[in-house]
Amino acid sequence: MKLLIYLRFLRPLRSLKTVAFYTGIGGWAFGQTLFHLDPKTAWLIALAVALPLLLGIFIAGAAHEPMHRPFALLLPGIRERQRAAATVSVLIAALATTCGAAWASPSVSPPAIFGLACALISFPCIDRHQVLGGLGSGLASVAIWLFTCLAVGPNLGPTLNCFPWIFLLGGLAISTICQVNGFLRESLRSRAHTPFIAYQTIFCSYLFHRGMVARWQAEISARRTQSRQGSSATGRDWKVHSVGPTSFDWIRVFWHANFGGRKRGSFVGVQMTFAIMTLINAAIASGIACMTHHHQFWDNLARLAAPELMYGIPLAMLQPGMIVLCALALPLQRLAYPISRERLARVEFWQITVQSAAALVIITASILLASLIGQFVSGKLLAGYGLPALLTVDLQMAVLLPLFVAAGKLRRPSFRILAGIPIVAAMMLTVFTTSHWIDRIFTLPGVLLLLIAIAFSQWVLWRRLHRLYATTDMVVGTSFTSPLLLGTATPR
Repeated sequence: MKLLIYLRFLRPLRSLKTVAFYTGIGGWAFGQTLFHLDPKTAWLIALAVALPLLLGIFIAGAAHEPMHRPFALLLPGIRERQRAAATVSVLIAALATTCGAAWASPSVSPPAIFGLACALISFPCIDRHQVLGGLGSGLASVAIWLFTCLAVGPNLGPTLNCFPWIFLLGGLAISTICQVNGFLRESLRSRAHTPFIAYQTIFCSYLFHRGMVARWQAEISARRTQSRQGSSATGRDWKVHSVGPTSFDWIRVFWHANFGGRKRGSFVGVQMTFAIMTLINAAIASGIACMTHHHQFWDNLARLAAPELMYGIPLAMLQPGMIVLCALALPLQRLAYPISRERLARVEFWQITVQSAAALVIITASILLASLIGQFVSGKLLAGYGLPALLTVDLQMAVLLPLFVAAGKLRRPSFRILAGIPIVAAMMLTVFTTSHWIDRIFTLPGVLLLLIAIAFSQWVLWRRLHRLYATTDMVVGTSFTSPLLLGTATPR
């Protein structure tokens, strides 16, 4: 019975589908494209390293989620029950991982794989989800996978065969230490005051349970605000006595509600944070390509703005991916504004437009800066310094972003999925087809066609937002949030 309760948090079907997808794409496909591993080695690393790490994140998340509630301290024996459920899941997952890796690489020692799998699956248990927004174990798992691909690579199998019993006994010891440390009494006390929702709980809820996600976000925001009271809450009261009559005045109200009176510039700060992240990601990706004998570091950096745009799937999605993240980055706020439905729709429309424009400009500028550094250092200048290729992607993204946000405002989850999938596919194609569109876009017919397409997509978003607020139950409450989560209010 206790294990069945744990399975409700684990959500096995949803977790297994997600783990299988990321193991195949992130573990095997990226292992070949980024690190040029042979298929057999890529499968071994994917099944013996990436798969256990992913399973561990989901198993630990399901065990920890109930412990991150304020009432967890009042539940007798919660630590023992969750640890027992996690231990059983770790052993089952390690056995399944061993069978999969042994099938892919029969020559590798199964005991060594089992010990390695136990250690990697148990590793996320030590994460208390108090730093890096609860993403610490995920980032550490990516670092472990990258280190294995770079430093070990094809030598993983021979290394496991040379020291099978050391890997087995050492892995079991590390697994035991991680599980004990993850369920200590002190760990429970710290977790009870830290909001955390497991990945498998949130993944599909964004599509099918938007109201529930809005309540989670509101609770997390309230608890974090409460924990910061007395230290960083100063200056958050707005000192003005009235608000102007325009929609842009109400946008200032929205920004103030998110950032506070002394942090008016934080809207730009959010964008600059993503610009810095873009520069870091570009440098890391170029370094990885250099390690795998794809040109030199500065050559790779210069080619960030090349017309063919990049030299692999991970880097190819850097620009559109960061633009989407930056466009949807404004923090969540649930506020009831004393304005009409039409004004709410207009305020949200202009907020999304400003956020998207800032994302297009700042992210593109950061990629162009990185490329220019690489071009001048390597001495290999691109045509137009690479700006035409980046602008080509931006213009296509300017058409697709409003449609993507409008798709998220559709009433039925199935409609959102059906409308969102082709738009995301089109965003991915913008990079791979850039070289074919540069000469056509920067002509008079191309510019006119793009302007018409941008105007049409903006009109679709405008109509969708007005329709949303016209049919929303304002008594239940309005969820005025980032573009990704908007539209969670109760429809009529």
